[in-house]
Amino acid sequence: MKTNILITLAFILTALFCAGFVQNASAAPKKEIVSTLAHKEAGLTCYDCHETNNPKKLPKHTACIKCHDTEGGYYTGEMRTYINADKPREFNMHDSHQGPVRCTVCHTTHKKPAEPMHCNWCHQIDVKVK
Repeated sequence: MKTNILITLAFILTALFCAGFVQNASAAPKKEIVSTLAHKEAGLTCYDCHETNNPKKLPKHTACIKCHDTEGGYYTGEMRTYINADKPREFNMHDSHQGPVRCTVCHTTHKKPAEPMHCNWCHQIDVKVK
């Protein structure tokens, strides 16, 4: 009889411990994505990009360009060295041969970027989008 009580008690204590562990694990803070943190550090709010404090969809391309425009309504970037098909190549990631590409095709703020990256549907570029 004592053995059954001890086993039952051990089972209950284990269940309570595991329940508390799961609850604490789910309450752990999420790691912020780099661009979200950069925008927050710049003092931006939801409204600055989404034109509402309760956004439900992506901001318009023009919201990005308010701060990131370099030429003609698009961010044109700069020349950098990337690994393309296992070889270092210098090119401008933002100067697409397909013409201007919306920022949100590759860049996201509140979630991980899309995989594969837009260019990698045809190319093999090793680059981390932030």
